[in-house]
Amino acid sequence: MARRTVKEVSDDLDTHINRLYELEGAHSALDLRHSLLHKDVVENRRDVNEIKDYFKWFMKVVVGLFASAVVGFIVQGGLI
Repeated sequence: MARRTVKEVSDDLDTHINRLYELEGAHSALDLRHSLLHKDVVENRRDVNEIKDYFKWFMKVVVGLFASAVVGFIVQGGLI
């Protein structure tokens, strides 16, 4: 193992410290992006649930109208 001067070691340490600061900044940016994406996922899930609820009511109305049409057809005499 070659001997290194204090300046070489200090320069390497400065390089590693700068890299650490870069990585901390990147980590903070990724953490912020993750939080924003999680918020979007939660909002999308809520929107999909609302659409499903509206679809359930729509299907109930359609089935109710169909049942009413069948009952009205039978009351009017059917196929006689």
